[in-house]
Amino acid sequence: MFEVSMLKVRDVDSERMLLRVERGKGGQYRNAMLSHDLLTLSRQR
Repeated sequence: MFEVSMLKVRDVDSERMLLRVERGKGGQYRNAMLSHDLLTLSRQR
C-alpha cells in the first residue's frame, strides 16, 4: 500500500496505461498495469 500512497502525477502513463512504481517490492523500479477504472477514478480526485 505504501507504493500507491507515494504515486505522483508523473508516474501515470495514461497513453500506455502504466504506472511507474519507483520504490516497489525489493526497492526496485517497475511498471504496473493501469486499469481504465483506476485512471478514471484518479482523474476525479
